[in-house]
Amino acid sequence: SAEGIAAQPSKTKAIMELTAPTSVSEVRRFLGMTGYYRSLMPDYARIALPLYALTPKKAQWQWGADEQAAFDGLKQALCSSTVMAYPQVNEPYRLYTDVSKVSLGAILVQKDAQGIERPIQYLSAKFSPTELKWSTIEKEAYAVIYSLKKLRAYLLGSEFTVLTDHKPLLCLFTKEMVNTKIQRWAVLLAEFGAKIEYRKGANNVRADMLSRIENPSEIAAY
Repeated sequence: SAEGIAAQPSKTKAIMELTAPTSVSEVRRFLGMTGYYRSLMPDYARIALPLYALTPKKAQWQWGADEQAAFDGLKQALCSSTVMAYPQVNEPYRLYTDVSKVSLGAILVQKDAQGIERPIQYLSAKFSPTELKWSTIEKEAYAVIYSLKKLRAYLLGSEFTVLTDHKPLLCLFTKEMVNTKIQRWAVLLAEFGAKIEYRKGANNVRADMLSRIENPSEIAAY
């Protein structure tokens, strides 16, 4: 706009709808995600201090005004134009995906001129009752397909790589498959020309965080 570049609410909705952590492990997961972009977030250490105070083994759990303010402040910073990137159509994209038992998460990123990965859009979706019955590998595959559909305007015809922490997914779409659902998904994947790479779970904290949103607004449906 005339005022400059700002993050669109539709692309940051998944972050802004994150509910407050209820355990130390959830706090650590949130800090892992936000910490990945700490170099782009002014005063990160000061804002995050009340949350880091909850993480030591002997720390007493409490969630008050200071903790909530830190949580909200980091969410706002994560969605700011300082962190979010404007897509460069001639540069390759990277798509991180992950699933939990009940939902999926994804984040589309590009590297900036300094080689720092910047988010372009966040995604999350809750599995439907039918999808909840799927095997883990089917859910992981669906997370990729769901993301491709949602991000079609960016990815179709573009160079990009899908990164997953589920290693069996690497060969799922390429070997002979009697599962007709997977066959249909493989056709869509071929249309995009997507490359899939394995990324250890410890290096996939951003998509991991989004896949564990308890009440995402979007309900995934094939």
